[in-house]
Amino acid sequence: MSSVTPTGLAALFTLVLQNSSLVLLMRTAVTSGSGFLASTAVCCDEMFKLCLCTVVMAGYYVFKVPADAGLELPRIGDQQIAKVHNSSSKSLRGLFDFFAREVFGHGTLEIMKLALPALAYTLQKNCLYLAITHLEAAVYMVTYQAKILTTALFSCLLLRKPMSRMQVFALCMLMTGVNLVQVSSMEEKKQASPDPSSHTEQKPLLGLFGVTVACMTSGFSGVWFELVLKTPSFDHSRVDKALAKEFAMWVRNIHLAMFALVAALIGAFVKDGAAISKGGFLQAYTHITWATVILEASGGIIVAIVIKYTDNILKNFATAISIVTATAVSALFLGFHVTPMFVAGTLLVLIAVTLYQRNPPTSDNTCQLCLCGKGEAK
Repeated sequence: MSSVTPTGLAALFTLVLQNSSLVLLMRTAVTSGSGFLASTAVCCDEMFKLCLCTVVMAGYYVFKVPADAGLELPRIGDQQIAKVHNSSSKSLRGLFDFFAREVFGHGTLEIMKLALPALAYTLQKNCLYLAITHLEAAVYMVTYQAKILTTALFSCLLLRKPMSRMQVFALCMLMTGVNLVQVSSMEEKKQASPDPSSHTEQKPLLGLFGVTVACMTSGFSGVWFELVLKTPSFDHSRVDKALAKEFAMWVRNIHLAMFALVAALIGAFVKDGAAISKGGFLQAYTHITWATVILEASGGIIVAIVIKYTDNILKNFATAISIVTATAVSALFLGFHVTPMFVAGTLLVLIAVTLYQRNPPTSDNTCQLCLCGKGEAK
């Protein structure tokens, strides 16, 4: 493996900070008794992502799409407000045409492909708030690694991806470690006295149910999104195909965020409509709530940057450091008791994640028992 660049190190540090801070802030936000509505936080998350992806696409137009006109601002009556000439020589009309063609020119059926994963993502995020409400931050982080198993299974079913025998072994080890952490959480709940600082009654079984559903929906939506990205359609595009492929991920994220935002808004008003009418959509939001929303929305983008400038192995080390950091902070400041069973389960999970990533399938080590056995190995 080549040496890591300063940009890669900065990205890794950012990922560790994001992973650790997000789960700790989520845990603090939902147990502090502030009274904010998690369903509206999911809406804000999707709105933030939609705006971010829109800004990125606008950046592509300004800096990478060939210039064709001056940048003209709209007119008021017969008077033009301003006209700005620059080296890129772009127009607002051109920007709107660019979005109409490149973002919304796929056709209704092609855009609708992301409606189902958007619904799954929305359910996933609501379940994650439920899980972190009833699970300690460290237990939540370790248990949520089970999404690797669900992603692998859906990859077999939808993408026909094969798995190596070592990967199958790693998935079994992963589930063993997750189960140990879950049992440790249940035992800790039985022995622990009520925490007077918590404003929410802890129900570990409900939290485990939430994280299990989140893992299932995460695996499905992630693989479906990958399937859509790997079967692109550029017939509508008028830019260079290489450039269209470059911003395809951002275009599809706009589609995804649009559907997810609608689903999140419907869910919020169905679940908390009375509370929203009484106290407002952003009731009881604090700086911790807003920080949680921003960190949650930026997580996927940070992971993409890490993989671009480093690799999956270093990403796994970042995940491991994040779990250790969250565990240490939880033990020191949030009253979490680290048990031998929790340590054993966490170590199994970290080893399993590393083994899974470092042992891709080849022509001579593919597991024939998998549903994906007919897929092509590298």
